[in-house]
Amino acid sequence: LDEAARILSARSSFEVLQLEPGSSLDVKQVRTAYRKLALRVHPDKQNDSASDAFRFAFARLESSKEALETMLAQDMESCKQIHKVLSADVHTRAGAAQLLGADPGPVLTDAGIADLEKASRAQLKQLEKMSQVCPEYDQAVAACHEA
Repeated sequence: LDEAARILSARSSFEVLQLEPGSSLDVKQVRTAYRKLALRVHPDKQNDSASDAFRFAFARLESSKEALETMLAQDMESCKQIHKVLSADVHTRAGAAQLLGADPGPVLTDAGIADLEKASRAQLKQLEKMSQVCPEYDQAVAACHEA
């Protein structure tokens, strides 16, 4: 039941399949992660007391696999970028700086802020390729704006 609860509370398809940011991301890795988790949460392999939770978790697992396969087929680099954005802790100065490729330490000047805004716009432009196929596209755009 813990695995089903983790899948249901995951913030993104990447989290559902436990794919780490920065790791090599390809269809084979997605399918391997899916198979491993499918064995744990398949409703037919569970007792009846928690069948609804496992049914919903398995459906989320399947939809996450399909979404990631579609994103990878569309544009692998943009898919990796969405993964990076969704896993970034943009609510902290260090996390936002890391996402935008900036130094988190110094106080920002007007020129520094302009550079960060330019970096954010560039990320948004790359993410735009995923707008039709990524279920978490709006969440990634919001994270970029937050950073």
